[in-house]
Parts: sequence; structure tokens; C-alpha cells
Amino acid sequence: MASYAPEFGHISLHGWNLESYVFYELKSGDYKVSVTSGDRTTGGSRDFFITPYCFEAKTYEKFLDRYLKIVPAYSFGLGKKELLPNEELKKLLGY
Repeated sequence: MASYAPEFGHISLHGWNLESYVFYELKSGDYKVSVTSGDRTTGGSRDFFITPYCFEAKTYEKFLDRYLKIVPAYSFGLGKKELLPNEELKKLLGY
């Protein structure tokens, strides 16, 4: 299983701090992203499977438009501005 964790600085949304954000290419050929965040007393992780619809996009930018509807920047802190210039992520995702 291949994985990639984009680098990010301190991101705090709604009182929660983003701790981990990792993309995975699964053995099945599917992709998911695992997001972990927490505050001073609690935290949690959630996996989001990236739908085939996202990969039907012809460009990486259009892929991100579709992807960010599943894992929105306003909920998790990483948006198009942060992800679009990321060449390693672009390569992992096949663009």
C-alpha cells in the first residue's frame, strides 16, 4: 500500500487541531484519505474513500474540485490552495 502525507503547519478549525492527513493507494487500486484531529481532551480519526467519480476528472485541478466535496477544506483545513501545487500527491493519484 502506497501512502503520502502532505506537509502542513498548524491547522485549527472549530476548536480541533489537524494532527494527521494521509492519502493511501490500496491494494485493490482504490484510494482513501485518513484524517485525524483533536483538541486538548479528545480526538478522532476518519477514513474517506475517494470515489471513482473523482478520478474521472481529466486534470488534477478538476480532481481536487470533486475530492473537496467529499473532504471539504472548511471541515479539515487542507484545500485546493494547499493541495494543488503538491507534485508528490499529484503523482500518487496518477495525474
